[in-house]
Amino acid sequence: MKLLNVPGNTGALKYWLSSFGTLDLINEVQLEQLDRNDVLILPGGNVGGLTASLVAGVRGAMDKGCRLFAVCGSFQSLFMETDEDLNHSCLQLFSGRAFKLNHPRIGRFEIESEWFSGMPYFNQVFGVIQEYPFNDNHISISINDLTKICVAVRTEQILGVQFHPELSMGTFDKAFRKWIDVN
Repeated sequence: MKLLNVPGNTGALKYWLSSFGTLDLINEVQLEQLDRNDVLILPGGNVGGLTASLVAGVRGAMDKGCRLFAVCGSFQSLFMETDEDLNHSCLQLFSGRAFKLNHPRIGRFEIESEWFSGMPYFNQVFGVIQEYPFNDNHISISINDLTKICVAVRTEQILGVQFHPELSMGTFDKAFRKWIDVN
């Protein structure tokens, strides 16, 4: 696994990810070296968008088959656009956009789906709303909570979560392990 070294919450995430295998910290230049044998992790805590060069680097790695795991703010960057930072770009992998919530969502909230159920920890001010039928990019499953906010997506190549699995006390470990072990 390769954790992209961008501003964000990486301390607890690095510790959590290390329980699933070898973890290397990489920079933007190293994105071009990734291929189908790699899992790239985009950490949370950053804005919901990325610089144009990071978008190009991540998309290039994905074109070579690299798998992608995105957490919190990086989860938001998987969609078409974000209201969080108009100076950054999104990866535009799925339809939908990130918008400012009326009230921050902080704490543990219950999620029920066919591929993940539990009470992970959220710390978010922005949420993702899907504006079109969710049939992009060969989506396997998305999870929408009771407010219709998308909190997770999963395909064979992409896993994204709005919550913080590293702070969720093992709640997400089984679902993450299953996704990692697919290839």
